[in-house]
Amino acid sequence: MAKPSRKRGGNQNEKEDESGKASQLRDEGNRLFAQKETKRALELYAKALALLPEDAQERTAIYSNRAACFLREKKYGPAVLECNKALQLNPKHPKALRRRAKAYESVGDFERALVDIEAIEKEQGENVEKEVTDTGKRLRDHLLMQRAMQARAQMQKSRAQQGAVKPKENPNLVKFRCSLEEDIRMLTVPAGITYHGLLKELRNLYIGHYPFCVKYKAKDASMVTITCKEDVAAAYAVKQDTKPARKAAGLGGGSLPAPKAKEGKHPTLFLFKCPEREVPLPPSDEVPEGESGTEVYELDDWLIDFAGLFRQQLGIDPDGHVDLHNEGWDKCNAALDSAMKMDEADALLDQAASKFQDVAASGLFNWGNVYICRARRILDVDSASKGLTETSYADAWKYFAMAEGKYVEALGLKPDFQDAVLGIGQVYFEEAKLKQTETLAKGDKHSEKEKLQKAEADINALFEKAIQKFKEAIALDNAGGSSEEAEANGSGADAKAEDPSVASHGLVMWGNVLYEQSQIQGILGKEWKGLFEASIEKFKEAGCEQNDIQSAIDNHSQNKLAAASAQAEG
Repeated sequence: MAKPSRKRGGNQNEKEDESGKASQLRDEGNRLFAQKETKRALELYAKALALLPEDAQERTAIYSNRAACFLREKKYGPAVLECNKALQLNPKHPKALRRRAKAYESVGDFERALVDIEAIEKEQGENVEKEVTDTGKRLRDHLLMQRAMQARAQMQKSRAQQGAVKPKENPNLVKFRCSLEEDIRMLTVPAGITYHGLLKELRNLYIGHYPFCVKYKAKDASMVTITCKEDVAAAYAVKQDTKPARKAAGLGGGSLPAPKAKEGKHPTLFLFKCPEREVPLPPSDEVPEGESGTEVYELDDWLIDFAGLFRQQLGIDPDGHVDLHNEGWDKCNAALDSAMKMDEADALLDQAASKFQDVAASGLFNWGNVYICRARRILDVDSASKGLTETSYADAWKYFAMAEGKYVEALGLKPDFQDAVLGIGQVYFEEAKLKQTETLAKGDKHSEKEKLQKAEADINALFEKAIQKFKEAIALDNAGGSSEEAEANGSGADAKAEDPSVASHGLVMWGNVLYEQSQIQGILGKEWKGLFEASIEKFKEAGCEQNDIQSAIDNHSQNKLAAASAQAEG
């Protein structure tokens, strides 16, 4: 028995020796890192890891230190991978979380960076370091800007996809229809794009919704998960003739029905939310070298990336305001050049002023969109965490009012600015729903019906104001809209028939107001079917998909109650 005992003891001693050597190598690596000898430090860290068992907790700090080396060299991909290894051993390791957050932020992935920072904040509580809280604030500001873009995208999406002036097909570009739950968007990408590139474009298209896996429907109707460039090519080769249904508007959330888009022209990518570990990783040969080590995220590249994101999210030319600005100066210079010999100078100067006026109005409109996003973010975040408080409601009311103020300023500069009119209507609609939510949240003994009875007049007044604004926007659209929109979308009957953007959006929002009003009337025990039927007519008039309309019918609170009652009786 002595012999085996010595063997076990020998193995234990060997393990202790190797662990001691690993510690020495790690310490020497730390010293080299402090002296900015990053490559030599990485070599020593690798040797230290080779001496340790796969499940040794000592590996956590070494992986994290290797991530610090890659961050110094601006190799953000490898830095993330090292942090992932550290966090597999210790999911709460603060340095690994901070370093991964820094890597994500460096490549513009603010959403995942914020997840890591919030994990640190949650774990450290009141003792969280100021640097962590400052990083969290900065990341939230970045995300707020991105969501402001998304708010604009909801009003511009149909115009971008169905504009009257259609560019010639570019053989170097391909288009996909993308479907994530109820949200359908169009994506234009280079022909021959890799899975890695496609995943990156989809994350920019659906900011705030990652992680998800990407699939397409094969000709045999099976769903195929995309994992490589060849799968992307196969997905494009399949032209789908069916369109996934979208969730209809309803009390408590959901997307609005959307105007019809042409079917069968572009293949469909289906996005399914899932844990990040279930998202297939791209093959290593598809990951560009620049993303695994080359310093590509300099200022100029960030500007290019931002412009691409801006165009993708808003569906408009990211340099549009610059074009207007430059055109304004061109008119002004032309007027100065011709002032001594022509009487056209005044007209040219008027045109220059109009272009600068459009730039200012557009800026005010987007400023208002930011306030809308801030109000929504307060409501979403507080509701999901600590619950809505008096402060939450007060802040939301404040930002909705500030948004309305910016839209009004935009109309002061450009009275026929249809988007600003729609924006004011949207504010009234949001305020009506906020009033309803705030009323129902009051902690008194009154029933839901009794609470709504007290606030009914105020809620309906806001809904009616919203309808009036939607009517104004539709009237402007029918009259031809602003000069800027006429230039962007073409002119005449053909343009009107092809571009349903403002009128359709106004009709959908009008229908959504009627839909919400009918649900309130149902809760109050009043006649609600007239308003409900009118809302469905507005959705039809807007050209919404029948799938969406049927979903709205099924999701109506009173119809759900009736269905539940019938099922109980059965």
